Amino acid sequence: MPTPFLLQFSSHLVEALMVREAIEIEHGRMSAVIEALADHLARASNRSLVSEVSRGLLACPWVIELFADDEQIKAMITDLEPVAARG
Repeated sequence: MPTPFLLQFSSHLVEALMVREAIEIEHGRMSAVIEALADHLARASNRSLVSEVSRGLLACPWVIELFADDEQIKAMITDLEPVAARG
């Protein structure tokens, strides 16, 4: 079961990927992708966060295409704006 932090992290990251057109998701399935990614990350054990994000998204049945590589995902993770700063 994913933590609230992992759900929030996954939500912000998937939104960032969508804004950059770096992911294609089946229509109406964004929430399912976020939940699947958070669940995947919750089950990952001591592995690289970036590679686990890629693995989780590529394993998700509602992700049609992931256009970002690990370096781009790493940059997006680094650039994610803290929730408190969003207002």
